[in-house]
Amino acid sequence: MSPFEALELMNARKRNQTTHKGDCGKVLLAGGAAGMARAQTLMAKACLDSGAGWSLLMVLT
Repeated sequence: MSPFEALELMNARKRNQTTHKGDCGKVLLAGGAAGMARAQTLMAKACLDSGAGWSLLMVLT
């Protein structure tokens, strides 16, 4: 998939203003270690940016 196709896909997935975040899916990210949660934080942000309604983060210790 080219960057232009990806951009087209993201624009096609715009939400209605009346859509509730619970209607758009949930993501659970599990992994990492204490003090090393930066990668999981970036993944959670990417999930939200790509359209997930909720992004739950669980850092393993």
